[in-house]
Parts: sequence; C-alpha cells; structure tokens
Amino acid sequence: FIDLEKKRAEAERFSNDNGTVLGQTLRDYAKKAEVEVEIQPFDTSEPFVAQTLAELSRAYDLSILEASELMRPLIESVLFESGRPLLLFPSDNFCGRIDAVAVAWDGGATVARALTGARLLLEQASRVVLISVTDDKQIDERSRDHLVAAL
Repeated sequence: FIDLEKKRAEAERFSNDNGTVLGQTLRDYAKKAEVEVEIQPFDTSEPFVAQTLAELSRAYDLSILEASELMRPLIESVLFESGRPLLLFPSDNFCGRIDAVAVAWDGGATVARALTGARLLLEQASRVVLISVTDDKQIDERSRDHLVAAL
C-alpha cells in the first residue's frame, strides 16, 4: 500500500526546500542589484492558493512568478485580482537583460494603479507592448491612446 501521509510530507518538505533555495537565490540577486526584497511565505491549502497569493500581492510593490503552464492559475489570479505589477520570468534558464514589458490593459483604474507601481520597469524597458483582450469588456480607444502616448 502507498502511505499517502508519508508522500504528502515528503512533497511538502521538497517544496519547502525548493522555496528556501529559490528565496536565497532571489536575495543574492537583489543584493547584487542593490534592490530591497522581501519574501513573504504563507500557509494555505488548495483550492485557496491562487486567491491567497493575489490578496497578499496587493500589499507589495511587485510579485515575481515563473511563466510556466503549472503556474498559470497563480499567474492569472495575481494578474487579474491583485491590482499590482507582476514580473514573469522564463521557466528555462535565462541569462541576460529583460528589456521588453507587456502591459495588459483593460482601461480600468486597477490597471492604472498597477502601471504606476511598475513605472520603474516601464522606464527601463526598451520596448513596451500593450495588450487588450476585448472579448468580455469594451475598451475605450481614447483611454488606450492616452496610455500609449504616456508610455
């Protein structure tokens, strides 16, 4: 028989160990870049992980997540529910400057606030791409044009 409790505990330890390594790596990079970083661990269970992460993200300048299919529910939750900037990094090893920024624009106040929070990233980018999905919400073209001019 499979000892599910033992497997769960092993998976949780593995996850915690990976989180510790990733956290230290982020701290090391932030120190080299002279950027202050705070890592906020949290304890929750499925199906509340995405919702909890989005709520926590509201209190911070920036959330950083891996751009992978596995992370998609978390990415969507933080992107659409936090109202704060989200930095996605490639799931493959990457070495180099990230100089393109994508902005998901729906014309709303929440996105405008997130853009204010992401101003430093926007100013450092050599290219900014504006993305609008119009399936469920009408986007005011004047509002979009004003944003493009400001970027």
